[in-house]
Amino acid sequence: MTNEQIQHRKNTIAKVCVILLICITVFGTVSAFVENRNNELRNNVSSISNFEQQDADLHGNTHIFNNQKNK
Repeated sequence: MTNEQIQHRKNTIAKVCVILLICITVFGTVSAFVENRNNELRNNVSSISNFEQQDADLHGNTHIFNNQKNK
């Protein structure tokens, strides 16, 4: 194998390594973004559930108050 072939092979390996590194970085960034977005959505759903529970509690308390007031 000539020096030119060896150099070409080294350059090819280096390019493949750089491409793999870029792919891993992009995948990691996208994964982190998706995970962060999922957490935000999960928190929003939790907040909505808490709000609905508070609303239901308030609605129930209003009925109790009205029933006691009418007695």
